[in-house]
Amino acid sequence: MLIVNTQLIGMPVVSIHAGGRIATTTEVIIDPHNLTVAGFYVARANGTQEEILLPQDIRETDGRVLVINHEEDLAMREDLIRLKQILDLSYELVGKQVVTKSNSKLGVVEEYVVESESLTILNLHITPSLLKSFMKPDKVISRKQVEEITDTKIIVAEATLKQRTRATQVAPST
Repeated sequence: MLIVNTQLIGMPVVSIHAGGRIATTTEVIIDPHNLTVAGFYVARANGTQEEILLPQDIRETDGRVLVINHEEDLAMREDLIRLKQILDLSYELVGKQVVTKSNSKLGVVEEYVVESESLTILNLHITPSLLKSFMKPDKVISRKQVEEITDTKIIVAEATLKQRTRATQVAPST
C-alpha cells in the first residue's frame, strides 16, 4: 500500500498488549542515505517525553494505524545509539530543492510517497517555482532517478531521450 507523507503524521499507534491506542505519530524520521523511513517520533497521550517507534517494531499498518505488539516497543532517543547519526541530521524532505545533474532547477519537494511494508520512499512530488508553475505542471520523481542527496538539495538524473543515429534509421542497401 502506498501512503503519502501527510498521512503518516497524526497516525494512531495501537498496542496489541494494551488493546488500544497508546500514542500518535508526530514526525517522520528520514534516512537520507537510502531514502527510507528510519522511524517515527511519537507522543503518548499521558506522557510528556517524545519517544521513537522503529520500523522493525511495527507489526502491520493499513495506512490509517500502526500496530505494535507492546508499549515497550517505543524507545527513548538516548537509547537508540545506532540511530543517533540519523536523528542528529533531522533530515526533512519536504521543502528540499530538486535539481538535475546539470544544476537545472526543477522545484521543491511538496510531498513524498512511502510503501507501507518496507517504509521505502518511492516517489517525490515536486512543485516548480511560482514562475515556472504557470508553464510546467507538478512532477513526480521516482527514487530510481535520485543520484545524490545533500543537506540542501536533491540531485536527480537528467531526463534524456535516446536519439537514433542515421545508421539505425536507414536500412543498409545490399
